[in-house]
Amino acid sequence: RNTELKGEAQFQVTKGRPFTVFNETNKVEVLGTIFRVISSEDGFFQVSCTEGRVRVNEEFILTRGKFIDVAKGEVNDFPVLDNDAIEDGLYYYQTSLSYILALFELIYDIPVTYEKSDSLTFTGVVPLNDKEKALEAISLPFGLSSMEDGSGGIELR
Repeated sequence: RNTELKGEAQFQVTKGRPFTVFNETNKVEVLGTIFRVISSEDGFFQVSCTEGRVRVNEEFILTRGKFIDVAKGEVNDFPVLDNDAIEDGLYYYQTSLSYILALFELIYDIPVTYEKSDSLTFTGVVPLNDKEKALEAISLPFGLSSMEDGSGGIELR
């Protein structure tokens, strides 16, 4: 089975069943696993493997606790958390802050601006059901404060 992805998804695939996730430039082949793919419109493409194995672009094989940011082309470790440890949120590891801010905008329908977001990476849990906690989780690791910008949006400083 083949699936084109624009956005983010986590998959659990039965071993022995072929399954491929792709976008315009990347391809992830399942070798029986649980994995997550982030594919953003700005070209950010990250794959993390929670269980089993996946092949990325015919070049990299990821096993449990490994992830790759395809633009950087290197496989690294990440801590695999128990799902019970992540209550009502999504866990991210070394993920582009600009992607996290776009996710916040999508979930809470509030525009966010921060000029330096392209150069930073975020590690943590983004709450899905509490805007204030989500904003705090995103801004606190960077020592940022948030202000309403007068047009219904949020500016990080």
